[in-house]
Amino acid sequence: MTYEKLVAKAIPGAVHGQWFEFVDVNGPGCCSPDILLLGAKATVVIEVKLTDCDAGREQLSLLYEPVLRWIYQKPVLLVLVVKHLTPRSAFVVEDLRSALRIAQSGRIPTLHWLGKGPILGQRAPSGHKNPPQKPLPLAKAPLLA
Repeated sequence: MTYEKLVAKAIPGAVHGQWFEFVDVNGPGCCSPDILLLGAKATVVIEVKLTDCDAGREQLSLLYEPVLRWIYQKPVLLVLVVKHLTPRSAFVVEDLRSALRIAQSGRIPTLHWLGKGPILGQRAPSGHKNPPQKPLPLAKAPLLA
């Protein structure tokens, strides 16, 4: 299974492989973001690369963000998911919840995920000193509600 498919499978509600047609100053075009999360308040676009690279960020900000903002008419949050970091990797986090918090501020986080284990992040139940670590369903993430 490819790394991109592993990421899509690890995120509940992920839309993988959706194609869009658009027209811009260069004429007609089409694009297919790797992964989409469609929420009532925001659309999340996730670009998946094996190794962190500027091309992924450019694809997110220069292609997917304007196209999806126009289509869905709501804010678009951008996240880059990578298996391998580089010395230039910035805003590195290890779970999707942390990535969404950074993305909400307008930056593009780098979610470092090795292809195993939870990707969503953990939420501790209130009142517990050492709570069990259990992923929270993404549908309950306040940024997407």
